[in-house]
Amino acid sequence: MKRSLWTLLLTLLLAPAYGHEAKSSATNSAYDQPLRPQFHFTARTGWLNDPNGLVFYQGEYHLFFQHNPFGTQWGNMTWGHAISKDMVHWQQISNALFPDSLGDMFSGSAVVDWHNDSGFKSGSNSPMVIFYTAAGGQGEKSKGKKFTQCLAYSTDGRNFQKFEGNPIIANRGGGDRDPKVFWHQASHHWIMVLFVDEARADKKRVNTVQFFSSTDLKEWHFESKLDDYFECPDFFELPVAGKPNLKKWTLFAADGNYTLGEFDGHEFKADGPKHRGDFGPNFYAAQTYSDTPDNRRILVGWMRGGKYPNMPFNQQMAFPCELTLTNTLNGVVLVKAPVTEIRRIYTDEFKWKNVNLKEGKSISSTNRIADIDVELDPEAGSIVKLVCNGEPITLDSNGRLGCKGATITLKPASSHRLRVLVDVTSIEIYAENGRSVLSACYLPAEGQYGISLSALGTAHLKQMTIHGLASIWE
Repeated sequence: MKRSLWTLLLTLLLAPAYGHEAKSSATNSAYDQPLRPQFHFTARTGWLNDPNGLVFYQGEYHLFFQHNPFGTQWGNMTWGHAISKDMVHWQQISNALFPDSLGDMFSGSAVVDWHNDSGFKSGSNSPMVIFYTAAGGQGEKSKGKKFTQCLAYSTDGRNFQKFEGNPIIANRGGGDRDPKVFWHQASHHWIMVLFVDEARADKKRVNTVQFFSSTDLKEWHFESKLDDYFECPDFFELPVAGKPNLKKWTLFAADGNYTLGEFDGHEFKADGPKHRGDFGPNFYAAQTYSDTPDNRRILVGWMRGGKYPNMPFNQQMAFPCELTLTNTLNGVVLVKAPVTEIRRIYTDEFKWKNVNLKEGKSISSTNRIADIDVELDPEAGSIVKLVCNGEPITLDSNGRLGCKGATITLKPASSHRLRVLVDVTSIEIYAENGRSVLSACYLPAEGQYGISLSALGTAHLKQMTIHGLASIWE
């Protein structure tokens, strides 16, 4: 609703120094609750956790997700389903997979079977093949059953048929789960990476990821395994920026940490130790898209553990980000950046350049949801505070970046540039050009909406741009 001219003038007169006012917009009534994220995906109602089956199929990005359609707490695991043309605007459609006599529908992945290796093709459409864990014993229907791996398929992206030969991999240890499947061109076969809670001869249980191969997506053969990786694995190859002939394989686990190395279609050999993938308290179980038309590697995570009291939904996804590899003085590392499609929901744009921040002086905007690009140089002993809807992000002169109790110590630099995505209940901070990321959920302080930048001490603001964002639910 547009405000009157008098209201607008009064707001401008009362705004803090350097302040800007955000535009408001109406939203879809099904998504207009006060704690509903406005540009991050959430289920219309019910519980949501791990992203599943991320695949581009017949012109649409498909986002399946762990879903409880009957309540706002974990349980009754079903594969929810949403589609998008741009990874920004989402439409939730009918659920795809429901619990059966083999188990509840736990996490997994999806591929397009371009050459019909599975034989599921019908008509002119190559089949989408889904791999999931049937979590036996999680409900009355599957009482006494074990965890096994299964598949389903579709030729229209809407209707899914479970394979009559399920399960395709029998139980191997305990809570085996989360099959990630992809085509390995060099060895010319399909690869599955599976989490297996393995029991050893000494009766100790060890978290492993195990590699399997297949030529038809139905029969799978064990290849190798690695210890010390816990659930929701993802595995993919990327070129190193500026070195097109140098490629590295990246192995993810649910905590977002990753390892780089080599893979020959049978065994993964790590180059070194794990790297920290996200420094925040709320990033988990991320997966990447398969079969993107431009071969971009797009990651979506679950922002685990956020609180949404008295809402008809629970939990949200992280905003999709694109992954690349870059070479640094310390070796090759993974770089993350929000997908460029976020520009499709830009509204207002506010800019500041070369501002000396002193105590008692602030820069502000009333944007509640925004994409912020800011470059700062705190002077010795100073702390800069960027407050988003009452939630502070701090950066001190020693390069310590903090939010929601989590900290990143940034590498020494003449100034630090941050990219910050702010939604109603989440903050995602990209630092060091996307090499370090901090994802966190928060509850907005009552009535403390908007963005402000200030300093305890003095600091130099080289530049800041705030793009207001429109709701994806409009």
